[in-house]
Amino acid sequence: MGSARPGAIGVFGQGSGRVDVARAISQQVTADPPSIGFGLRAWPHTDDQPVTRKLTYTNAGAEPVTLDLAVKAVDGAGKPIGTTPFSLSAKTVTVPAGGTAEVSVNRWAPRSSSPAVSVTTSA
Repeated sequence: MGSARPGAIGVFGQGSGRVDVARAISQQVTADPPSIGFGLRAWPHTDDQPVTRKLTYTNAGAEPVTLDLAVKAVDGAGKPIGTTPFSLSAKTVTVPAGGTAEVSVNRWAPRSSSPAVSVTTSA
């Protein structure tokens, strides 16, 4: 998942994307878990509580890596939804050489739909 290239179809149609083998064997930073679930929310959502999941980045390289993080939420057709119910505990994180760094992903508001969400990174 962490080395996949997203396609034009969207996550509901294609899954996590096409595996980039060259990137998979050479990338220094990986995420664990590679996929985060927030469970199902029963209608009418009046009792929904915020949910937090931890995402840990591991750097196997010899130099620290700073990642810029963003949340992207889309509907079933792959179109961005207006206000995302998801947030991150940090917009950037530096993963030390040979070490780990942790970020929280929060689902903070009830929604009646189930958007697909990805945490995008760039170094």
